[in-house]
Amino acid sequence: MKRFIKSRIILQVITATLVTTLATAGIVLASTTINNNISTGTINATTIDATGVVTLTSTLAVTGATTLSDDLTIDTDDLFVDISTNRVGVGSSTPWATLSIDTNTGDNAFVIGSSTATYLRVDTLGVLRGNESLGDSADLRWDGT
Repeated sequence: MKRFIKSRIILQVITATLVTTLATAGIVLASTTINNNISTGTINATTIDATGVVTLTSTLAVTGATTLSDDLTIDTDDLFVDISTNRVGVGSSTPWATLSIDTNTGDNAFVIGSSTATYLRVDTLGVLRGNESLGDSADLRWDGT
């Protein structure tokens, strides 16, 4: 009888070790519920569903498509995507057009160019300026009437 019990314990240890090894290698499909914080470690999963607030204190690297079913907010109003109106706000959390740019005082509203040349810009007064860096330039102004 002692031999049977010892053999059974050894078999249980081998089975538990095998299942743990296979689960760690991702061979066994498993469902895990985490009720508290994860302070360190890696989660290998094809889908992670979360309810409530998920906070990351490091980098989130995503390979593949990302789908959101609600608004996207980056730093309150640096970049805001309003799903209900299909509008994007840069510098605004309340975009008023398909693409709304709300600048800080003194900043250009919009610039097209590179680090060495500006091809087109809308300045702080709303004046459209073109080709300034290449020597020839023209301003387009209107008074709204």
